[in-house]
Amino acid sequence: MAAIEQQVSQHTVCECETTWPAPLDRISPAVVHEWFGPGAMRSGSWSAPRVLFVRLARTLASQTNHGLVIWIGQSVWPAAQLLARHGSLLNRSLLIDPATDHERLWAIDVCARSRGALVTIADGSALKLSHTRRLQLGAEHSGGFVMLARPRNELSVPSAATMRWGVHRARSPSSRPRWSVELLRCKGVQRMTGKDASSRSLILEHDRATGCLRVPAELVSGSLAPQPAVEKTTVRRTA
Repeated sequence: MAAIEQQVSQHTVCECETTWPAPLDRISPAVVHEWFGPGAMRSGSWSAPRVLFVRLARTLASQTNHGLVIWIGQSVWPAAQLLARHGSLLNRSLLIDPATDHERLWAIDVCARSRGALVTIADGSALKLSHTRRLQLGAEHSGGFVMLARPRNELSVPSAATMRWGVHRARSPSSRPRWSVELLRCKGVQRMTGKDASSRSLILEHDRATGCLRVPAELVSGSLAPQPAVEKTTVRRTA
């Protein structure tokens, strides 16, 4: 931790926006959000969208001085340099490395129910329906945010999560990597049509120099059509 803190003075602290564009503006507390990252667990190519999690955690932490940001499982731990660019987030982060799957589920469950946790970001791979029901009840009890990272091949696994998101790399016209974020499921919301359907996904660009993740300027101005994603995600509209 001391080594990470030292890096804060060596990097410019990121001054990213503290508001979310659609559909990320749908993110709400007291529910479980599942994030399906690129690749599949079986192939060993799965990676949690850590850059996005840091962006979300920083935004949530900027809105209140209460609560810890808890990272459970090394697969979701942010890179030291990335976390160091957000000094206030670094000071409120707690990193947990469970030794077994049972301990990982226990840790997620405890943190999801804790009112001392602002947001719990965890490796949610291999969770069963009964597990996600427990976590959903825990989030409702605490009123906190619960973010589970899962491999894409688990999209067909039944889950009690209120919201499901797909995240994958998108083509970029520059050296800055881009990510496509898509809202796959939102319980309690009927099929999205018209303007709602068009705002179901967005492109985010990662500026490595500042550590910020934001909508590309040309997409904000409307001067360029969104770039297609490298991977195609099938949208599941389930109640």
